[in-house]
Amino acid sequence: MADITIDDILHWQRGLTYRAPAGKPMDAGIDANVSWAVTIRAAAPILPPLRGGEIVIAPPRLLEQVRESEMMDSAALVRALTGQPIAALMVDPGFSETQVAVPLLISSGTFPHNAESTLNRLIIERRAELYRIGSDLSRALSTATISGAGLGQLLDAVRGVIERPLLLVETHGAVVARSQDAPADCPVEPAAIAAGLRAGDQPRLIGAEGHGWLLQPIQPGAETGERRAMALLIGLAPDASSEPERLAASQIAATLEVVLAQALPADGGGREWSAREPLVAELLTGHLTSQAAAESRARMIGLDPTRPARVALFTSPTAGLSHRARSVLSDQRGRATAALGEHEFAALITDEDHLDITLVDLASAIRRIQRADPEARIVVSEPVASVASAEVALAETRILARLATAGLLGGELIRADDPSRLGVFGLLLPIVAGADTSPNDLRARLAGFATAILGPLEEHDRRRRSQLIPTVEAWLRHGGALAPTADALGIHRNTLAYRLQRVAELGAYDLDDPQTRFVLRLALRSPLPHCGGRLTIRGSMVRCALETGGMAPAGTDLRRWGRDE
Repeated sequence: MADITIDDILHWQRGLTYRAPAGKPMDAGIDANVSWAVTIRAAAPILPPLRGGEIVIAPPRLLEQVRESEMMDSAALVRALTGQPIAALMVDPGFSETQVAVPLLISSGTFPHNAESTLNRLIIERRAELYRIGSDLSRALSTATISGAGLGQLLDAVRGVIERPLLLVETHGAVVARSQDAPADCPVEPAAIAAGLRAGDQPRLIGAEGHGWLLQPIQPGAETGERRAMALLIGLAPDASSEPERLAASQIAATLEVVLAQALPADGGGREWSAREPLVAELLTGHLTSQAAAESRARMIGLDPTRPARVALFTSPTAGLSHRARSVLSDQRGRATAALGEHEFAALITDEDHLDITLVDLASAIRRIQRADPEARIVVSEPVASVASAEVALAETRILARLATAGLLGGELIRADDPSRLGVFGLLLPIVAGADTSPNDLRARLAGFATAILGPLEEHDRRRRSQLIPTVEAWLRHGGALAPTADALGIHRNTLAYRLQRVAELGAYDLDDPQTRFVLRLALRSPLPHCGGRLTIRGSMVRCALETGGMAPAGTDLRRWGRDE
């Protein structure tokens, strides 16, 4: 339960001002906890029993009675209270024109005759409200934690109760997680965060736009000596008390520290890697709305945010895939994985140097899953620049998984960087997945597609001085009819049939498949970067810059070009 402070009293009870003890900063003691309000007596003993945290009320009429009885004057009252664990002494403006050694609450105007009952009723009501908020927070955090919520979802759960924005930030200001309505960037300067962490407790900070923020230190792993300081920032409402925010900060801090302590890598390795799944899921699904937040999350789960990354997505129409995937991956501690529902389980791959080994491991894993779930498959994305773009990589794998479910792609392991297998789907993949793709990127992708499709044929033509590419172009232009194609090329039908057989063997093409023919047509009209030029179809003419820099003259007869070179 959050404590009620003098600052809260000032916000609730208008007409009171605060004066710090003599020689102290003007806000010193304003965060003192308040337990109760008591009033001095006109008869001995003047002061009621004090247990700590009381607001001692000294109404002017009672003070006058005490003076008249010569039991105590104002100075003696202050001396009696100095050193006592009171929160403040409530007086009227005429009590003292100079600062005294105790904190004062000064009532403006007429001193309220029922100050004690008013303050105590207010304290009781606010404590009841705080108890309700605390119970709601406990339920919300418990529900979110049991459901495997990520950091952002935990912050959203708290935000739903207190209706204030929350951010979890590192000491240098990188945002680790945020509630939905919180700013994407840290609103407080890193130097102020560091100073607030050193100060401890729950200091108030002022953001760049003048908004107030409450700082709650977070120390995940402190019980094991693995101290990694973070800061939870909760937005403060202007001109309002902060006791709901302080209560929320205390409650969620304990939850965050447990979640983070279970999930953060220790000594370069992983703890129970399943505990990291909510953190990985937020990174994969785009809940981290800035690159800085994504990079911070990558560091948190033990990944290098500067290295390229891929997503491997296990998918199945049968529910329970996440359990089966965990079972086959249980010997790989520290892997960055996440269940994305009952039908998807994703893994982040950041080791391009050992990609082949990783793919072999994943293929073995999916085969083991298929023993109980024959329809399961795995899709591996193209590499993206870093884990900050993991959302795009996940989108790629989901698109290809849907194509496979529709029967348009086959195999137990589908790779997004296999254009010869994906065909035109591979060309459109980055656009559909929402990748930040420039015209140059698209041209390079088209060139890579053409190379993957026609590369084996072009290499054969180069080494053997054959004419497989011109043959394919002519055959496609004549709709797959052998006789017109043979006549156009000036060769026998048996020669044409042999060439087409070689084309099918070298490219592993099914030339009777309409999709294969479409892919070949598209590739023939695409740039070929390794030969330095663009293949341009004009009837039976092909112009292509060769690696030597030579160029077949315009109008060259393809029946002779190649054999004569």
